[in-house]
Amino acid sequence: MVRRSAGLVSKKPHRKSRGGCSTCKRKKVKCDEGQPLCGYCSLRKPSCHYPQEPASASPASNATHSNGCFPTGVALHEEAHFDDISMSINPWLIPAVQTASGSLSGLEFELLHQYRTFTWQTLTPRDDEAVVSIHSESFPRLSLSHTHLFYALLSIAASHSNTLAPSKQAAHRALVYRQKTLAEYSGALQNITAENYESVLVTGMLLISLIPLPEDPGTADEETYLVWMYSTLKMSEGLRVLASLRWAAGIEKLSAYPLICRELRTLPPPPIYHSADGCYLYTRVAAVGTTPDHANPPSTYYLPIFLSLYYHHLSLDFFVRVFVFCSFLMSEFLLLVKNREPRALVLIAWWRALAGLAPRGCWVGRSVEKVIEAIGSIIMETADSVTQRAYKDVEHLIRTLKDDGDEAAVKSIFGGTNLCSSPVGQTDTDTFH
Repeated sequence: MVRRSAGLVSKKPHRKSRGGCSTCKRKKVKCDEGQPLCGYCSLRKPSCHYPQEPASASPASNATHSNGCFPTGVALHEEAHFDDISMSINPWLIPAVQTASGSLSGLEFELLHQYRTFTWQTLTPRDDEAVVSIHSESFPRLSLSHTHLFYALLSIAASHSNTLAPSKQAAHRALVYRQKTLAEYSGALQNITAENYESVLVTGMLLISLIPLPEDPGTADEETYLVWMYSTLKMSEGLRVLASLRWAAGIEKLSAYPLICRELRTLPPPPIYHSADGCYLYTRVAAVGTTPDHANPPSTYYLPIFLSLYYHHLSLDFFVRVFVFCSFLMSEFLLLVKNREPRALVLIAWWRALAGLAPRGCWVGRSVEKVIEAIGSIIMETADSVTQRAYKDVEHLIRTLKDDGDEAAVKSIFGGTNLCSSPVGQTDTDTFH
């Protein structure tokens, strides 16, 4: 058994190499060239960076290629391979470039390339030109100057790889990059400047996808899912605060603005309904708050979400409104959620159910059902009959979505109202079928 102490690196067989990390070279110790941290650095916790590889090195020798990083059956883009020489790679990534954290290693190059060509598609239902450009070009380029964003992209890609091809090595890699992201991001929050503001805002947005789901959906209890749900809401609150710093001072000029804008269309007035007794049913809603600092109560914003679904069906505008809804939630409402107030919980259940209509995204999947089930247990035990009835409508929506698909689920929301698949002014590219 190899003996290891706090002050000595274990004596393992070592081949002579010029590929050791900068710390080991500076300390004049042998480096085992472990990725992302070598053995020496993992014991002492210093920064572990590898020097730039020679330009003549073969790409195949600098990175470990694995077809297991890509799932089958994804229709958006053809399967990508890092060793495909026909694949376009931006000039600013060739050769291995200098980043704010040092030289880009082979592993980091692979993960960054994976994010910009494939992984980002799992985070959003949108694939319009602006969003594709932001994720594949703007974010990777911006990350080279800001370590918090750089490690966030690597962490998301590493987590995605571990989801597709689980292994202890992949899980450890994802954990290490997540820890690096949080450490760098915490430091950046202490000194937000005009130069790093956008990278901090983007990292805050991406961190929501890095909140780990319960490891085993089959055994995780309801409390675990409620805690996870509340964590995502609190992270969104932080994003709202960050956005408020520049909301009235040119935030629309940021390259990331298409991802945080709150609507793509101006909605027409809500329809007037007739009840069974002949009375008019019309809900008057105050004007939508123009800034996150002065947002209206959460119930105000459900009307625009439902109106978008009613008039424009499953369009990009609807998904944008669902995605940004939690950025409207104020601390007072989040306190009600934390205290498990039934009426607040049923609003969150509706939001989660509507998010489940998206074809993909970090907030969809089995987690939606588990959160709604956990909320239901509380509501059916403690809520009044009106709140319970509202929750049963959520259950009906989820059940219809599973059994009959999204078209039937949308119609069930409006009690069978005849919805147009392509309303006036809506193109085929705006609608998800």
